[in-house]
Amino acid sequence: MLGVIVALYLVIHMFSGSSSSGSSDNPLIGNWTLADTDKGYCGTHEQFKSDSAIEVKAGVTTTYPAIYLVKPGYVDVSEGNVANYEQWDETGPDEVTFRLNSLYVVASCKYHRD
Repeated sequence: MLGVIVALYLVIHMFSGSSSSGSSDNPLIGNWTLADTDKGYCGTHEQFKSDSAIEVKAGVTTTYPAIYLVKPGYVDVSEGNVANYEQWDETGPDEVTFRLNSLYVVASCKYHRD
């Protein structure tokens, strides 16, 4: 049920004047390095491209297709489907914070632009 609600939310907001994948105003595009080095659940490096993302976590590199929903102050990133997404908040100049909010955990990871 939660997945359906999230999917509907993203679909509605995609058609409400938001930017989408490939937009030049996407603040995430580029390379990011983990600032919160004490958090083992965070990837150590993130790279966002116009249509894909690369994560390095525990020495393993994963590439996945990315769909971006750019909003003022944050970007939602979906791994190829709108049912699952990550929220990346702009928390300072050249700084973003990945927010994980679910029924089971609330966590965050701070990154600085390379």
